Amino acid sequence: MSLRAINYLFLVLVIPFQAFSSWYDQKLEGWYYFQENLSSSDNDPPLTPEQADALIAIESQKLKQQLALAIVAPTDRNVKTYIEAQRRWIQQSSLFAHTWGKTLLEYPELSEFLTTPTSSYGSLAKKTYDLAHRKDLLKILSKDYFLLFFFKSTDPYSENVAEVVQLFAITNNWKYKAVSLDEQGLPNLPAFETDKGISAHFGLQVTPSLFIVNPTDNQAYPVGAGLITVSEIEENIETQIGGFKDEN
Repeated sequence: MSLRAINYLFLVLVIPFQAFSSWYDQKLEGWYYFQENLSSSDNDPPLTPEQADALIAIESQKLKQQLALAIVAPTDRNVKTYIEAQRRWIQQSSLFAHTWGKTLLEYPELSEFLTTPTSSYGSLAKKTYDLAHRKDLLKILSKDYFLLFFFKSTDPYSENVAEVVQLFAITNNWKYKAVSLDEQGLPNLPAFETDKGISAHFGLQVTPSLFIVNPTDNQAYPVGAGLITVSEIEENIETQIGGFKDEN
């Protein structure tokens, strides 16, 4: 998570809170971070989560009211007061983001850096790893599954998808079957079967549509519809059953 995202998250979580009752106003008066007459000390007792939650609710409600006043009555004084209050929150969120980053350096097991790198090099390396993992999975699945392609000759994209299906099959050494719902073929797809009720069995709603089928185990999964690319088919197959194969 980037520092900008952390700052945004902090402000989003803070701003919508509602103020607590006057009892809390009095109870927590000595805990305000932003009171100018309050100086922090190492001897001050730490805030509890409940006190911190109430503090944020009170201060965010004040900020909301100052913004409302600045919008309704945009005098120099009102706008200046709101900008100063907002700046204090931004500074506080920056401090939070800085501490967040420092904590992740000290406790890397809490970070997603190892599984989801954020650098350009790291992102490229992860994509390469994911692609290799996906190709290995497709190779394993090709032994038991085939790609099922439903189309109509009148569909605007069926001819394009037919090319994609054939390219997928060649690239990944998969078998495929094409089923026409209007008993007509395509110029680039000479071999096809006509629909004899299989589309109803699959609950087909749109064409072109793609499924992967394991006839031995009687399993089928949708992996795409409409104008789709080879990489999207591959990713969708991994999404559908990649986790299942990883567990076995």
